[in-house]
Amino acid sequence: MRAAPLPRETTSVDADDANLAADATRQEPLNASADAHAEPTGEAATETSGHLDVERNAGALPLPIILKTLQTRYGKSYQQVFSEIVRLSFGPGKISMEEYLELGLFDDQALADADKRAFVGYSVSQKLWEQANFRKDWHGFLDEKLAVTSLLGAYGYPVVPTLAIFTTNRSFPAFKTLRDHDELRIFLTDPAHYPLFGKPVDGAQSLGSISFDNVDLEQGRLRTVQGERVAIDDIVAEITEHYAEGYMFQPRVVPHKRVREICGNRLATVRVMTMLTPSGPQVLRAMWKLPVGDNAADNFWRPGNMVAQLDPVDGRIMRLQSGTGLEAQEHRVHPDTGMALIDTRVPHWGAVIDTALEAAKVLKEAPLLGWDIAPTDEGAVIIEPNYTPDLHLAQIADRRGIMDETFTAFLASCAEMRDARRARNRSERRAHTRANRERVLAGVRSGVRV
Repeated sequence: MRAAPLPRETTSVDADDANLAADATRQEPLNASADAHAEPTGEAATETSGHLDVERNAGALPLPIILKTLQTRYGKSYQQVFSEIVRLSFGPGKISMEEYLELGLFDDQALADADKRAFVGYSVSQKLWEQANFRKDWHGFLDEKLAVTSLLGAYGYPVVPTLAIFTTNRSFPAFKTLRDHDELRIFLTDPAHYPLFGKPVDGAQSLGSISFDNVDLEQGRLRTVQGERVAIDDIVAEITEHYAEGYMFQPRVVPHKRVREICGNRLATVRVMTMLTPSGPQVLRAMWKLPVGDNAADNFWRPGNMVAQLDPVDGRIMRLQSGTGLEAQEHRVHPDTGMALIDTRVPHWGAVIDTALEAAKVLKEAPLLGWDIAPTDEGAVIIEPNYTPDLHLAQIADRRGIMDETFTAFLASCAEMRDARRARNRSERRAHTRANRERVLAGVRSGVRV
């Protein structure tokens, strides 16, 4: 596969019954998510430090309002809710109360054809990641997104190049390195670098990322993709304060024309989950993340953003959802542009899938991967792979648990690969020990000290 060119470019717990009833019967969605995942999907407020959102702050409604809403809107009594939570918490998925709400497992009508015991919580997700990606000696490498994308780029896969990296205490000899406040400021004042995207080297969930259209040298300001004008010195101060370990700058990838029509000049990446089976890589799940409102990034946890369930054959949108739990809403159009989205197909769907499957062969030591791939006018561009893909996002998008027959069979094949590898390692160690022993004995017999 040849590399494709990249275009530049609190509510009160003491509320009285009347207030509870009013909250429970209103039709606006309610926030009921308080997740803390490695790659969370619940709707939660973001803690900001100036212009960079450096961490998330999860929030949730008081339990009385949640229970009253479930009873009024979904016809589930308190006893039914708690009984179901207890059963699922002791079931194979170990679903917590927060996850029960986030995954919408209270909605019997929407999940009429789904097996709720096939859904998994975060604690089980961690175990599944470890079962699938049992080569722990590769985890450190896979955590280094810069190293992973550099490897994929060296193989010729389409990745986003790195223009420069700011760091005060690490070394990146292969890249232009900005060592201090002054060098960072000089870089940001060069108009040739725009449009520009920045993110932490070891970041996740798009925290700390920002996108700039251009620089106004006279005013000393940067224009963000949302149209905000930010003082260069403010951005420099925030990056130097929070990201001494490394903050990377890349040319901003221009999304496909169809994507720009749907949600503006923002990437809407497809999450493709691949699994390496004995017959080769296969697609486990695929979903499309769409940014909404002021969000520059498409991560589903950002309020308003949507995730689309896709037809795995042709990449057609089957359903759209924003929010989770009691805040979940289904959509048919994009809230910003009014573009109809149901039955819309992901641009370059074939290239998106082929790129994920072929690149999965390069990272074969991680049989389970989640790929973020952006459709562009030229084809598909890999943004990054993740060896701990968010299983909650897949379960929310598809309204079915991850532990289906396909995934169960895949985990069984991973166990066989793990056991075969361990047996091979034991055999090699025994052979090495025998060879050393024979070498020593031969030396003794010949009178030669070994």
